[in-house]
Amino acid sequence: MKSKIKNITDMKKTGNRKIKLNEWQKKFFNLWNGSENPVIQQVPGGVTASTSQDVDISLTDEENQIPFCDDKELMAKLRKKLLLQQINTAAAQEKAAIAQEKAALAVERAAGAVEQFVEDYFARQQASF
Repeated sequence: MKSKIKNITDMKKTGNRKIKLNEWQKKFFNLWNGSENPVIQQVPGGVTASTSQDVDISLTDEENQIPFCDDKELMAKLRKKLLLQQINTAAAQEKAAIAQEKAALAVERAAGAVEQFVEDYFARQQASF
């Protein structure tokens, strides 16, 4: 909708022609100009924002060793949970690798069956002549 109204109201394209807008286009155009829309409207004293030019700096090993809490029991539970997640991830990766191997074997068997079928077909064709 916005691009359609932009094309209609573009002064470079319209020249001295009178611009005719429908009711919904007039409402949208008024909102788009920012007279009533607080999202688009320019606020006096407002600040414009842009992207940051700062470079991300990685942490050192000492900075990575942040103690989250002093509760040793809680830390042990968190470590156990993390290890279980790592074990589950490794098991899932192993299952995926096995499934991939099975799929590769199935493709090989199918290719062999197709090859055998083609050979048998041509052998029958030659025998019939």
